[in-house]
Amino acid sequence: MNGSSDVPQYQQDAGAPFDDGDADIIIRSSDGVDFRIYKNILTKASRGFADMFSARPVPANPPTDKTDPNYKDGLPIISLSENSRDLRLFFEWLYPMDNPDLSKPTNLAAVLALIQKYVVDGYPKAIESVLLALVARVPQSAYALACRYQYPQIARAAAKESLKFSAHLSFNDLELAHLSTKQLYALTKYRDDCLRRAFVESHEYDTWAPHHALPYGEDDEDPPCSCPTSDDTGERLPGWFKTHVGEYRTALERCPHPSTLSQHDFALPPKLMTEAAVCPRCTGYLKRKSLESFRYAFAARLDEVYDKVPLNIMD
Repeated sequence: MNGSSDVPQYQQDAGAPFDDGDADIIIRSSDGVDFRIYKNILTKASRGFADMFSARPVPANPPTDKTDPNYKDGLPIISLSENSRDLRLFFEWLYPMDNPDLSKPTNLAAVLALIQKYVVDGYPKAIESVLLALVARVPQSAYALACRYQYPQIARAAAKESLKFSAHLSFNDLELAHLSTKQLYALTKYRDDCLRRAFVESHEYDTWAPHHALPYGEDDEDPPCSCPTSDDTGERLPGWFKTHVGEYRTALERCPHPSTLSQHDFALPPKLMTEAAVCPRCTGYLKRKSLESFRYAFAARLDEVYDKVPLNIMD
């Protein structure tokens, strides 16, 4: 932050809405764009600007010399190191107007950096809302920004959303610039831990699945299950069911997010359908759509388990 001693070779006005004739200060960007600003808006929104204006009070009578490089049209000029693109986004965020488009990670990163630099405290919920919207579209960027600016709950939501992607999650240069080695490792470990938990839960479903969602659940309407089991473990579960759960397991290895189960149809393959059809109990189980109930219960179980997986982003 300085005066206009380092004046860009060319200057131009920022245009609407930063061109009001009754504005009382000019903020000049590093690339020579002049924003006519109401000082009281910046003072109320930003402790950084409030301190800056207090340290450099505006004279009651501005100089009449039109060649004075610190003034333009009678308004004092404050030159900042940020470019006009970033300042426009920042001022649009602070002004009482529609918020700027922060759907692009680069735009949001620019605004967050200036919010921190100029000590803007009044918009935490709005920032969280923008970050949450980013989680659903670009979880890597949301995670990086949430880590950089200390939004741990957003970082956790982004880490969980990243499970929708392959095992090899890539980051661009902007994202990596916001992440420490520890935070990058924390995400990798979280994803690995979730994958391991999905594998364990896919084998231990008899400990968490609702009784009615399993083929051997007690039901007076159906006779005992006559299907062979798929191994010699002594479990009562029919072989076709365990084979089908193995298909869930394979899908989760590629994409361990709970939506892999809840939002995709896993039709029973004809071979397994034929095996189940010879058993009256399993036939009744399928007619009641209990297999679908099991799949949704499995997804809910993963949601519950993943929420307990540690994720430490604090440096």
